[in-house]
Amino acid sequence: MDKDNEILNLKKALERQKLARKQAESFMESKSLELYESNAQLLNLNESLEEEVRRRTKKIEEKEKQFKALVENATDIIFTIDLNGFFTYVNPVAQKIAGYEEEELLLMKFSNLVIESHREEVIFHYLNQINQLDEISNLDFPISNKNGEVIWINQKARLIQDDNGPKEFVVISRDITENKARNESVKQSEEKYRGVIENLKLGILEVDTEDKIIKAYPQFCSLSGYSGEELVGKSPAELFLDESSKEIMKRESQERFNGVSSVYEVPLIKKDGEIAWVIISGAPFYNSEGVLEGSIGVHLDISERKEMESALREAKLKAEELNKIKEMFLANMSHEIRTPMNAIVGMSELLEHTGLDNTQSKYLSAISSSSKNLLILINDLLDFSKIESGNLSLEMESFNLKKLILKTTEIVSLKADENGVDLISRFDENLPTYLKGDSTRLGQVLLNLLSNAVKFTTNGMVWINVNSIKKENNKQVIQFTVKDQGIGISHNEITAIFNDFSQAKASTTRLYGGTGLGLSISQKIVRLMDGELEVKSEFGKGSEFFFTIAFDEVGEETSEEEFHDNYKIKVDFNHAKILLVEDNPVNSLMATTIIEKWNCNVYLAENGLEAIDMLKSTSYQLILMDMTMPKMGGIEASQIIRNELKIETPIVALTANAINGDSQKCFDAGMNDYLSKPYHQIDLNRVLAKWIEDQEKAKTKTKTDTLYNLSKLEEMGDPKFLKKMIALFLVETDKAIVEIQKAIVADDFKGIKATAHRIKPSINYLCTPRLFEAVKAIELWEGQDLELIAKTNFFLEEMQLALAQMKLL
Repeated sequence: MDKDNEILNLKKALERQKLARKQAESFMESKSLELYESNAQLLNLNESLEEEVRRRTKKIEEKEKQFKALVENATDIIFTIDLNGFFTYVNPVAQKIAGYEEEELLLMKFSNLVIESHREEVIFHYLNQINQLDEISNLDFPISNKNGEVIWINQKARLIQDDNGPKEFVVISRDITENKARNESVKQSEEKYRGVIENLKLGILEVDTEDKIIKAYPQFCSLSGYSGEELVGKSPAELFLDESSKEIMKRESQERFNGVSSVYEVPLIKKDGEIAWVIISGAPFYNSEGVLEGSIGVHLDISERKEMESALREAKLKAEELNKIKEMFLANMSHEIRTPMNAIVGMSELLEHTGLDNTQSKYLSAISSSSKNLLILINDLLDFSKIESGNLSLEMESFNLKKLILKTTEIVSLKADENGVDLISRFDENLPTYLKGDSTRLGQVLLNLLSNAVKFTTNGMVWINVNSIKKENNKQVIQFTVKDQGIGISHNEITAIFNDFSQAKASTTRLYGGTGLGLSISQKIVRLMDGELEVKSEFGKGSEFFFTIAFDEVGEETSEEEFHDNYKIKVDFNHAKILLVEDNPVNSLMATTIIEKWNCNVYLAENGLEAIDMLKSTSYQLILMDMTMPKMGGIEASQIIRNELKIETPIVALTANAINGDSQKCFDAGMNDYLSKPYHQIDLNRVLAKWIEDQEKAKTKTKTDTLYNLSKLEEMGDPKFLKKMIALFLVETDKAIVEIQKAIVADDFKGIKATAHRIKPSINYLCTPRLFEAVKAIELWEGQDLELIAKTNFFLEEMQLALAQMKLL
């Protein structure tokens, strides 16, 4: 009977053990869930940690599933020991875990398996259970199996008693080694993330749905100057924000209620009254049932960044102000230098056509050479300023590559002869004749390189090699190389050769002259063309400069430069009356002398006020207007002529400024064209022919044959806009006419039709339907080429008459 009771008690004990095990499992699952929720909350603390936390959480979930499966399917370790600690029974799992056979275990004490560092603790635990007569105890400790492996076990021991008192222990154990390791990993992970967050200096704040602070983390307390106790229960908006920022916070809080996370920045008022700018990353958080409990705000102090931004804004304003001052200085310098330069260039050209002996010709040549050098200097400085401010742009036009190279070498040939230099040009036979790009800037780079090569070479050779590297997608990749046998550059000095205002040695400037800007500007221009100017050199053995540029290849056509080379100076303007407004007496004398040679009558005014007085009583066919004069400059005078006197005589600005935007000021003031000083006779002649001849043509047309129609623009009711549109139309259409004339010469019928297509919309707005239909017919022409040329020539004649009529408005 006692045995039956004992078995019954043992069964009950086993049932209680099972129940305890289930409770332990439930406890562990609950803790795992809490751990998961903690990790989920960490996900919201900082966006930069989201991915890492997500990965860790997933890993933990997977391990929890593995552990749960192990617990559900594994057979427990079951054994009994007497009060002296000797095994009296072991099940197969116990044998497997311990690594000993049953016979071996039954001769051992249980404590022999316990790791020595925990043995005393375990023995004391079970002696205490016997003394206290505790029925069940639970203990975790490590054991070592026969192979020396350490295994952590969770052990539940039931003390069995009989009438004589304690008798033995019935023990159920399970291997918790993996669980132990997992808990340690989670602990390390939590410590790691806690350390990361603390090192990131992120202030974290938890707020409930009533906008009350639940918890303030230490970094936030340090940021705000408040303790955690002072913050709990307070509204962060009321405590930290000014009125304007409260609206931002209110809007953001509503986003949290809608389950939306966001990032924003506000100024935070600290406890001591100082302002700390913070970026807040806000996110909602939920309980286990998915109910919104509040939001978490992660605060990053960006006060230093704000101070830097403020300092940068202030520095930018100062830099812009300095840049304006520099541009004003350069504009004034340009005017002051170009004005006398204009007289020097003009008078030199006039002097060339007088009877000069050899000595006088030599002196004149020296004057011309010096004026060219001075102009190069001022152009270098202006180009440098434009490049610095990002205002230098490239003009994409077709040009003859070989002709450009030959012209450039021709410019330096005289200096080459003086230095005893043989100048050799080599061209790849595969080079195309025509390319599309900025020939002026390319020529400027090559002229700089060739001038330097000749300047630093005495009794040697200078080569310019132009080679076609490859052709791809209708682009020609061309390499330019300028090589000399000059003084060369040392290895230490070559690294600074492209720096602004830099030459290899200070003595170089004294011996050879120059600003030290040529190579710097050349490098910047080549980079604008998507290339890189490079150099190879050895001191005393010469230098080699080279760069590679990709150009669009174009068909056989006449370039802009070649077209103007064919221009013939007109020598008779049939006593045209021209008003010259110029305060510099030498420039006045020069311009008058040139213009009167072409059968013109020139009338002088020294400033804008005199010009206005003269225009009140006399009409002229053309006004040449200087920009900068005493009493009244050209801009103000032109505005009065257009707006008050209502005089529409063409006005051409004579400007000594070369700063970007100067030409636009001319057009805005009502001027029709501009001529930059110093100008040559051919430039002045073109301007006179353009504006005086067109007027004569227009006068031959009857009033009933008007070719312009401004009604569409007049409907807008803005006279100033109308004048600007007319001025722009005149300039752009003149260019288009030149393009079409060039295309006719080159039999480029696609080019004719393409240009017609481009100007068709503006002709529709400013010209009669007859001209619009004519340009439209050219654009869509599919017939014979000769007929197209005939139609185009007739259209150009009509278009030039229309422009001439519009210039009289």
